[in-house]
Amino acid sequence: MKKITTILSLLFILIACNNEKINEKHRLYLEALGWSIKAFDTKKTIELSKDSLVFYNTDQYSFLENYVGKELVVMTYELHEKDIEGDNIQAILYEHNGEIIGSVGKIKNATPGILNLEDDDRITDE
Repeated sequence: MKKITTILSLLFILIACNNEKINEKHRLYLEALGWSIKAFDTKKTIELSKDSLVFYNTDQYSFLENYVGKELVVMTYELHEKDIEGDNIQAILYEHNGEIIGSVGKIKNATPGILNLEDDDRITDE
C-alpha cells in the first residue's frame, strides 16, 4: 500500500509540474485562428540575436525581424488538431512585453515542418 501511495504521489507531482495553466489570451488567439489547445507543452525565454535569426530563416518567422536584441517569451502548446499522419500539431506563440507578436505551427513528420497557423489551407486529417 505504501508503494502505491508513493507512486501515485510522484505521478501527481510530475503531472502538476507539466500542467502549466493555459494562458487565456493564447487560447483566444488560437481559437480566433480556428485551432484548439489540448495541453500546455513548454515555456522559455529567449533573447533574439542576429545570429539566432538565421535559424528562423523562413517566411513563417518574418515577424521576428523587428525583435533582434529583445527578450521574447516562447510558449508551445499541443493542439487537438492532427496532421495527415495523425500526429498532434504544435502551436508556438511568441510574446514581447506580454503581447503576442506572432506564431507558427509545427508538424512532426514534415520538412521543414513549419506551418502558418493563419493559413486557411491546413494540413490536417479533418
